[in-house]
Amino acid sequence: MGQLIDRYYEYEFIARKLSKAYDMDSTCYDENGVLKNYDYLLMGDDDITVVLKGIHVWFEAKSLYGPCGPSGEERKIVFYGGKGLLALAFRCVKVGLFLQGKWKLMHELHPENESQRLARVAGELGIKPSEMVVLGEGTNTSEVLRSIAQTVGEKQCLLAVTQRLAMIMKSSIDFQCQKNAMAFGTHPLKMDYFVIKQDVRDTVRWYNMQRAGGGRVAFHFWGHLLPRFDKYDGKFLQKPFEPSESLRESSRILEKNFLIKQRCGGLRKYCQYLPILWDVLQNGEAFIKDEKKAIEEAKEALK
Repeated sequence: MGQLIDRYYEYEFIARKLSKAYDMDSTCYDENGVLKNYDYLLMGDDDITVVLKGIHVWFEAKSLYGPCGPSGEERKIVFYGGKGLLALAFRCVKVGLFLQGKWKLMHELHPENESQRLARVAGELGIKPSEMVVLGEGTNTSEVLRSIAQTVGEKQCLLAVTQRLAMIMKSSIDFQCQKNAMAFGTHPLKMDYFVIKQDVRDTVRWYNMQRAGGGRVAFHFWGHLLPRFDKYDGKFLQKPFEPSESLRESSRILEKNFLIKQRCGGLRKYCQYLPILWDVLQNGEAFIKDEKKAIEEAKEALK
């Protein structure tokens, strides 16, 4: 942890560099800057930021076009996602609260997968159950995209996505749905993107667990980008560009210190989880408070 504290700002600078390199613009506005109409708004991820910030386009579409999409049918929000590490994090939070004797807070936590959590937050922000479609758990991006394709069909869709995930999703959708639909059991999607801009520091919060381990979860994410694009290029996605050696060198610094899931085997891989899980165990109350605070902030922003 000492090394992380000593070099935190260096790591943050590198993460910001990677974030900028893989940033992309929203495509959901016309030439006059007006939001286009959509039948479905899609939201996924284990980070409720996508709902807290993305919900604005839902209400903007309602104010511009009423309750219906271009098909004439009622517009829906589709939530997707699986369990992932969220389930493990929740278990650690509950154990930590139990050991600290904070049983009332412990009982506020209910088992949720990613899509259920996003739907719950959306409900708190005023979305009606009849306006939601909550998809089942997907174990990987390919399963998620097949489920999305089956749900939305040929209708117009808008994917609300955080800046850090936008290029991953677009590269995956382009490869698995637009270019190789038959091989992946999907079909071409009529898809636009609403990209939620985030500074790296804005990302490091308790409500999305990016703060765990002193920010190790966030730095793991930025460290995994280049290896992910390299590993899955031409298999599950098409990497958007060939990174410069300078960008690769920056990535290697984060990879060396923070990469977890993509590293091959060894005790070190599992030891890297320890400071993260220990931090989650100790900060369950901070997680609950930060989530509530973020939801209240989003409610105020909607007024």
